[in-house]
Amino acid sequence: MSALQNVITEATHFAVQSLSDVIGSELSFVLHDVEIENFTASHFSAQKFGIVQLECSGLLNAEILLMFDIDGIFLILKKMLGAAADNEMILECENEAMCELGNVVMIRYLSEIADYLHTPLESTLPTYRVELKDKFLKYVNSEKCLIASHVDLKLDDYTAEMKILFSVSRESFENLKQTLH
Repeated sequence: MSALQNVITEATHFAVQSLSDVIGSELSFVLHDVEIENFTASHFSAQKFGIVQLECSGLLNAEILLMFDIDGIFLILKKMLGAAADNEMILECENEAMCELGNVVMIRYLSEIADYLHTPLESTLPTYRVELKDKFLKYVNSEKCLIASHVDLKLDDYTAEMKILFSVSRESFENLKQTLH
């Protein structure tokens, strides 16, 4: 496994641990794959995703996307907000709660990468949106390099699809590879 895959794998594990901390419940998960550059849509089974996005700058200028299938989001928010949370309450605070959750999880992810690279990385506040898979995949087919972690989270009796995508410019990707050698 390459140094970059090791860094991303480690950062993904810490991100999932942060998610566990936010929702107050230990999560079991399987990290299926870390794709670097050779991104394929075959790892996406859900048709609709909630996407939390932020941008980072420094040695790496990148967009970080944390994605969950829609049913997974509902279960995560139900755990995060507590047993008293009903559908209406969850829908009412979905945007704010997902931004908060995404901020904690993605900052931990970025922090692990920054520590490994021994360089500071600054980030923007996260935004949240819901998007169909087909529309998202059109966005992915851009000129940027993608690093993707494909994770299945076990939430009660449901397996949620989670992705962490690191979308970097070619220049940032080359900087990253050089830094890791």
